[in-house]
Amino acid sequence: MKGDLKPLNAPRTVSVDGVRPALRDLFRKADARAGTESGQAVVRACGLTVIALAEGEEELTRLLADLGRATAAVPARTLLVQLDSDVEGGLSAEVAAFCTLGPGGRQVCHERIVLRAARDRREDLPPLIASLPVSDLPVLLYPARPELLQSRLVERLLPVADVVLADSEQSDDPAGTLGDLLRLRDRRGVVGLDLAFERLETWREAVACAWDRAAGPGIRLERVEARFHPRDPGGMLLLGWIESRLLGGRRPARFQTAFDAPAEGGVSRDLRLVFRTDQERVRTHLRQVGRHVVEVGGDGEQAADRALPRRIQTDVDVLVRILGDPQDDPIFGEALRAAVDHIPP
Repeated sequence: MKGDLKPLNAPRTVSVDGVRPALRDLFRKADARAGTESGQAVVRACGLTVIALAEGEEELTRLLADLGRATAAVPARTLLVQLDSDVEGGLSAEVAAFCTLGPGGRQVCHERIVLRAARDRREDLPPLIASLPVSDLPVLLYPARPELLQSRLVERLLPVADVVLADSEQSDDPAGTLGDLLRLRDRRGVVGLDLAFERLETWREAVACAWDRAAGPGIRLERVEARFHPRDPGGMLLLGWIESRLLGGRRPARFQTAFDAPAEGGVSRDLRLVFRTDQERVRTHLRQVGRHVVEVGGDGEQAADRALPRRIQTDVDVLVRILGDPQDDPIFGEALRAAVDHIPP
């Protein structure tokens, strides 16, 4: 993180038609105040526009916190939309600017807009939202509840979006959300990403390290045994990644999955791999315990369990990585397709 995000001003309530003029006014006043106080103008920065859709005040509060911390590292115009609000008049808008300290002590600032809409005003949102992204910069659409991927609202916002981000681990139907993301990726011109896959970075590093340790003539992954909850999309995507990257897109007969979360010691995922070279078999046993991926020791000198040095990243860390480079990820695409092909009934 570059630093804490500080408000440049108190949030200002405006009419929905007055959002853009209000943003310009915010920075004119900020420039004038900064110039008077220090002789330096406020630096207005923006790398992309983030459109986040929330249902309910609690979800909105979580998004405000997570995106606030992420945009402290990657400045963005953030547009948060609370759907089905009981706001007076059916629609309301609020604008504010937030800053971090940049080089030379200058304030580097960007905007946040909060829209609240009653249920009967959803149809009014797409043209309003489409008018607010920063021109010529990427637009990331993030429906916090993945079921919104199937909504008419998201369908109407797709022409505005370059990237659609979902979190299948927040879904009531994770397998369905993975299928929705695959269909979305198959649409021309729209990139679909999943926070659940991004959280697997430490897991993928652990598997890659196990492959490197076993490397030898004729190396191949001979056997995979995995146990995780049947509603764990991260587990499904991990197996999809293993299949697409280490097995050449084939799932052999010895690829075993037990869809029941390991119960002992707070373990949420359990993965056993057997690598075969021309000379030997090498076994690796990995578990997820809390925010750690743990390598389970064997019978020899390395019998003690050990956690990988890098913990599983927080959602804010993952968001920073995505906002900093909102591009397609073909590796995720391959893993997603393999996972959807083998979703259990």
